[in-house]
Amino acid sequence: MHFRFRNSFIKNWQLSHVSHIGEQLSPLAFGVKQLTFILFNLPPTSQRKADPEPWLKLLTPYNDVEEIRIDGPCIGFACALQQSAWETSQELLPALRVLRIHDFGSRSICLTMLFAAARQLNGRPVIVHCLDEDDG
Repeated sequence: MHFRFRNSFIKNWQLSHVSHIGEQLSPLAFGVKQLTFILFNLPPTSQRKADPEPWLKLLTPYNDVEEIRIDGPCIGFACALQQSAWETSQELLPALRVLRIHDFGSRSICLTMLFAAARQLNGRPVIVHCLDEDDG
């Protein structure tokens, strides 16, 4: 399943839209093995918001997801992963094995690596690939 968030023509785009989209798609979550998020062109304020709640709501139904790829700057996604690793690592993305990230800032990468370390300690390792431009 692929999510492509673009706001080229949406003036009052809010991160809460992510939660709403997730609620609408949650009946389709069963059996999904891969998720791709393309987040370029989000408003700069959305890219920098560290609120993990919309992302936690979006990701919670996807228990069978084994691989996620996320392209674009989004601190909220990284915060959601990090928060879930310490609070609900058994509930959020229990089947996740591979996380491919592209265009993450240093804070987002750090939070993502904390998530991976916590999952390793819990016996649920996640391989994190930091992609560069050549990995497209």
